[in-house]
Amino acid sequence: MSTHLKLLGAWVLALYVLSRLIQNFRDQARKTPTVRFWPWIFPDVMNRLSFNSRAPDLIRKGYLLYRHQPFKVLKPGKDLLVLPLEYGNELRSVHSEKLNQLEANFENHVGDYTSILLGGDLHTNVIQQRLTPGLPRILPSVMDELDYAFGEEFPECQATWVPAQPYKLVLGLASRAGARVFVSKPICRDTKFLETSISLTANIFETIGILRLVPPVIRPFIGARLPSVQRLNDQMEYVRKLLGSEIERRKIEDEKNDDFLQWSTDLATRPEDQDPASIAHRTMGILSMAVVHTTAMAVTHMLYDLIERPHVLRMLLDEQKMTLPNGWSEIDQAAMLKMRLLDSFMRESQRFNPPGEVSFSRIVKEPIELSDGFVLEPGQQICVASRQINAESPDLENPGSYEPFRWSTDPSPTSSWAHSSTQNLHFGLGRYACPGRFFAAYTIKSIMSRLLLEYDFQLENGQTSRPRNLVQGDKILPDYNRCLLFRRRAN
Repeated sequence: MSTHLKLLGAWVLALYVLSRLIQNFRDQARKTPTVRFWPWIFPDVMNRLSFNSRAPDLIRKGYLLYRHQPFKVLKPGKDLLVLPLEYGNELRSVHSEKLNQLEANFENHVGDYTSILLGGDLHTNVIQQRLTPGLPRILPSVMDELDYAFGEEFPECQATWVPAQPYKLVLGLASRAGARVFVSKPICRDTKFLETSISLTANIFETIGILRLVPPVIRPFIGARLPSVQRLNDQMEYVRKLLGSEIERRKIEDEKNDDFLQWSTDLATRPEDQDPASIAHRTMGILSMAVVHTTAMAVTHMLYDLIERPHVLRMLLDEQKMTLPNGWSEIDQAAMLKMRLLDSFMRESQRFNPPGEVSFSRIVKEPIELSDGFVLEPGQQICVASRQINAESPDLENPGSYEPFRWSTDPSPTSSWAHSSTQNLHFGLGRYACPGRFFAAYTIKSIMSRLLLEYDFQLENGQTSRPRNLVQGDKILPDYNRCLLFRRRAN
């Protein structure tokens, strides 16, 4: 190699090291440390590409080192600015014009390629104004559909052990129960519609998993060519045609249904929200992402938790027998409100197995100065390390211990699974906490109630250790490929 090439290489290396030193100095000057998997000398792209497999370790490391100050985690797209809980409390009531949740959701789900809607809060208004207040009226139809769903989705296992994937089983149950509320009969029993509501989210997660490994500058060249993206586009075209025509039919025939599709039509005020195709798109997105898969994940986590805790299973079964002495057919809202042990178990299971490492995810829209002088800058994506905060909460006795009934003796609403607070951050915090959590609570509780009352379940080959969770970036998933053995009790 010539002397000139050696000198050029040395200069390039020196300039690179200098640029990394300057960047590291700037991070320190901003008083915002960056948590990295690779040392600072390596290019940031390596750390961003590590996010998909290392996010839990990075967030935990940052929380343990900097729990009372902001720290940054590098990821593809926008980096995460992880805020301490003190900042979360300050920001919990800030309006979406300053801290935008929808844009953060769009960013987290690679919305340009996954059909996640960005604009408007129509779905939030529908849930807050129609779904949640109407639960006493709506729940009987949910129970009716679940009764039908168990007959359709569960394998024949009367007095014999049959293998089945619990995640897949509950997807079938949740899709049918949710569809009854979102689109009513007969569409809620349409096979293609139900299959779409299940597979849509699978295609979204497949797309996210691939594109998070790709620098944003390259995504436009490959995103639209991904098979999962093409399937998503076909699915949403089908949904827009099916539900869009249903909206038009109802208008022509002056038919009013008591479902999410109708409530969205009634409450839409913006021209872009009133478009039947937009309503159809939003309805399927919320059904698939916020109802079907979140329910399936929660129930699967709980079944896995019970596998290695048979004493907890016995206590939950005793509560079900006391609450529903004549069987699951008696279940209603009043009965579910009495299931304090089950509700507490749901909350503890979620504390150890939340849907993600972080919550309260927002995109900063304008500068915000906090009480200690720290300034949030427009364009930043903020969040709080909810899993770590709730796993080590000083407000809990023995927070590192799995105590399924720690909330069962407190009758106040603040101890319930659906209550959002600094001790239960997984629904978010403040005015924009997940609005559908109350409907989700009843859906999950009703499915668990029947499973407890009517079925035995165990891992194959006599295993008793809980299957390990799967990780996709900051998302936490149960092992959806594992099978359990199910057996319906003779009585």
